[in-house]
Amino acid sequence: NFRNPCMIRSDVALSNDQIAHYVPSIFAEEAHDSRSARYLYIPTVQV
Repeated sequence: NFRNPCMIRSDVALSNDQIAHYVPSIFAEEAHDSRSARYLYIPTVQV
């Protein structure tokens, strides 16, 4: 039985604070500086 140590499993949904702790990019408010002007930024938290 193989378990992925990077996987979070729970019977309870994560709160926004917990998600922000593990995946802060989800709450980014703008595209990263490495993106070109043609890149359309869509905030993941709104999807």
